Amino acid sequence: MAEKKFTRLLCLIIWIHLLASVLGGFCVSAQSVIVNDTLKYSICDGNCIGCPMLMTSVVKKDTINAAPLLHSAPVLLETTKVKTKFKDTRFISNFPAFAVKTNMLYDLGSILNIKIEAPINPRWSVGLEWIFPWWINKNSTYAIEAGIGDGEVRYWFQDRSKRGMLEGWFAGVYGAGGYYDIQGKTAGNQGELHSVGFTGGYAMPIAKLLKLEFCLGVGYMGTDYRHYEIKRPNPSNYQEVILAYKYSANTVWFGPTKAEVSLVFTISSKNYNRKGR
Repeated sequence: MAEKKFTRLLCLIIWIHLLASVLGGFCVSAQSVIVNDTLKYSICDGNCIGCPMLMTSVVKKDTINAAPLLHSAPVLLETTKVKTKFKDTRFISNFPAFAVKTNMLYDLGSILNIKIEAPINPRWSVGLEWIFPWWINKNSTYAIEAGIGDGEVRYWFQDRSKRGMLEGWFAGVYGAGGYYDIQGKTAGNQGELHSVGFTGGYAMPIAKLLKLEFCLGVGYMGTDYRHYEIKRPNPSNYQEVILAYKYSANTVWFGPTKAEVSLVFTISSKNYNRKGR
């Protein structure tokens, strides 16, 4: 009889424990509520039936998986999809860090030149050009020596959504100045020049990093020069010359001042635009 009573008592204790676990694990007050993209939910603190105090936790949506559990038994939560705003990064274009140019019309005349242009915003760019021919033929009968600098500011008219940077129609202003010495077989001129004016033209892509640019400049050009004659005391040695300066003069010109058909090589960096949606 004692063994039967002990067995019944043990079974009663086990059933009470199981019942307490079930009732304590599934809290009727646990719920989930979405407020301003934040998951707010209640978790039982162990006193599940008629508990006057419930632990309330507020956890951001991106840390909900790491929230600590306050109850050893599983807690039922209502699952709700939360639609949130986020930043979308979209690739727009290759933004030229700068462009390197050479005027092929000058190159045909063996006049070395280089120009570097860089955009400062989507519509404006600045460029610096250096023209530096410096050669004498074998018999010293002809020579071209010059050092001319040119600075230019351009405005680009194209729509950025349809064209890349440094492409399409443009207009600008420029200023230039430098030194030159042009020598023929019997005479030559050397002097200084300065020029200011307006430019306009069009640039079009011909390859991924190559463009072809057409530009015409009009404005003012002035020069102060000295005319000289060349005397060779020793006919057998053309390199021995004497420059006999005859006169000095100055010339002013209004009209076309430059013409360019340039090959442009662009050095690009990726440009991104961040938009929320």
